[in-house]
Amino acid sequence: RQRFTRYLNTQRPDIQRLFAHQFAFANFAVHYVQQELCSFSLREAIDRILAHFQLDHGQLLPTVGYYIMAELLYDLLVAIDCLHKNNPPIIHRQINPGNIMIKHNADAGTFVKLGGFGLATEHLNDDQSHTQCSGVDQYLAPEVRQGRRYDTKCDMYSLGVTVQHMFNFDANTLFQTEQELDTNYEKIKKQTLRLLNNVRNGRPSAQDLIIRHNEWSIPYASVRAHILAVIEPNASYDIDTQFVQYFLFKKYKFNKTK
Repeated sequence: RQRFTRYLNTQRPDIQRLFAHQFAFANFAVHYVQQELCSFSLREAIDRILAHFQLDHGQLLPTVGYYIMAELLYDLLVAIDCLHKNNPPIIHRQINPGNIMIKHNADAGTFVKLGGFGLATEHLNDDQSHTQCSGVDQYLAPEVRQGRRYDTKCDMYSLGVTVQHMFNFDANTLFQTEQELDTNYEKIKKQTLRLLNNVRNGRPSAQDLIIRHNEWSIPYASVRAHILAVIEPNASYDIDTQFVQYFLFKKYKFNKTK
């Protein structure tokens, strides 16, 4: 109950809201929690983006596709940073594409809401022990898998695995084959390897990646021409059936008003 209370009090545009309701009857009460409705998960968004660009597993995204993923990653980092800066910090423990939801926020110009807080826990101090092996195994940090003490940096390892899914690459094998060198992917590979560091203190924080986002993201001005090659400025797009066009259209409109 404590974790849901903390979650309900986190009223931010990048955190998926929960709504608590309690109905009292003569001899008992029913308490239930309802999640905020979002369009779909990041896992589905990844599938739609790869389908749009007709890419198979391991094929690098074109510039505009990289831009989309970099923008989604930035939104996600802001949400994770919110949790880790909380007092006390909150460890999510289930960072993966299925728990990252897509919903457009017109005011903020963002698309990500972090959900899936079923295993979230507060990190009161560095001597605190947490439940062992929580989360999906593929995304677990080494210290969690091995039953050692862990902190918020375990979320950053999970993020590193998620980033590989988002950008459709393997950081350990990228450019070791006949793949053509890609400047953008060289940047995201560097940050991903930092996230996947087996030593937790060697991983960057969400705040660090936010501060250094110019080292791995693409400025809107650099990709504007690519965006206009995909969308019609006066058209309308459906987020469910035309996610790539919808995303780029909303970014175009948002940046036009800045």
